[in-house]
Amino acid sequence: MSAISTTIDAKTVFGNWRVHFGHFSAASGTGGEINTGLDKCHFIFFFVNHSSVHADAIAANETMPCDGSAVTVVHTSSGGGNYYFMAIGY
Repeated sequence: MSAISTTIDAKTVFGNWRVHFGHFSAASGTGGEINTGLDKCHFIFFFVNHSSVHADAIAANETMPCDGSAVTVVHTSSGGGNYYFMAIGY
C-alpha cells in the first residue's frame, strides 16, 4: 500500500509507554500506510473528523505490535476524511 501523509501533533510518555498523537487525511482509495513516529506500535486508536456519520470505521490491518513507521490502515472507498490517531508503543 502507498504511504499516507501523516502529521505528528504531540508526543508524551504514559508510564513506560511512548504516546504519539497525530492526524492524516484518507481522501481517496481504500487505505494506505501511516507513520506514527514510533519504532514499534502496540496500540492505535482512530478518531474521525467528518461532517457526516461514516458507515464503516477505519481500522488498522496489522498484527500488533507492528512497525510504527508503516501501520496499514483500511477503509471503504466512501470512508475518506480527516482522521486523528493516538498510537502507543516504543
